[in-house]
Amino acid sequence: MIRGHADRCWKICSEPEDRIKELEKLKKILYRNDYPVDVVERTINKFLESKEKPVEAKEDDIRSKRFLKLPYVGSKCDSFARDLKEHVERYYPQIEFNVAWQAPMKIESFFPFKDRLKDVLDRSCVVYSIHCKTCKKEYIGQTKRILRLRLNEHKTRNESACKKTH
Repeated sequence: MIRGHADRCWKICSEPEDRIKELEKLKKILYRNDYPVDVVERTINKFLESKEKPVEAKEDDIRSKRFLKLPYVGSKCDSFARDLKEHVERYYPQIEFNVAWQAPMKIESFFPFKDRLKDVLDRSCVVYSIHCKTCKKEYIGQTKRILRLRLNEHKTRNESACKKTH
């Protein structure tokens, strides 16, 4: 608990003098609440030692890359991402942090029914094949229209390639 509060003081204050003042306030509060003096001093001193040690990067250490995907909703997003990246890299130097932008709305969300048609004959933009039962020929076609309507045209129109073969 002591270390958690000390870490909070460290992160909230950006100036070294302010950090020391806040840690002194923390000590006073802990003493008033009957925490043992030696435990408070030892814990806070150990915390300060860990913060004062420079983070040494070894040559064989590789910074791990991390990405955060966020919706892009305007120009303020860029400054938010820059600030977030600075904070992460300041407190976690072993991480290479980046923000990946995603459009908040996708066009597909406006067409929830597309490609969910159960009956194949109701689909459009398809390639189809018609097999002739009498002459064993095969006609392969492609249509952007609804397949059911296109197949009906093959049956009823005299100019259809399928009808011309007979």
